[in-house]
Amino acid sequence: TASFAVMLQSVGVVHHRGYKLLRCKYEVNKEGLVFDARDQVMGLWSMRTLNAVSCGAKSECIKQGMLQATFDPTTNKIMKLTLYFDVFAFMRELRVARDSPMIELIPN
Repeated sequence: TASFAVMLQSVGVVHHRGYKLLRCKYEVNKEGLVFDARDQVMGLWSMRTLNAVSCGAKSECIKQGMLQATFDPTTNKIMKLTLYFDVFAFMRELRVARDSPMIELIPN
């Protein structure tokens, strides 16, 4: 979502923001995907920042979780995607990356 993208941009040092966008990469463990008989798949995903340190962060951020996707059986297009992860653990990781006890909260 847009608010997640804005939150990622807050990882770098304040005076570095706006000069370079923080990039991240999502990956799915294809070998671990579980398909049901209908139109759903579940599996593991991970997200890793690619340039947080060059944007002023103390470290890169990594998050792992589970995903659940529902497909349209006639077109094989994703109709719904839900990512599950530990939000509080991710907030702690963001605080470490920013080297700050405070995280700016982005309203939805």
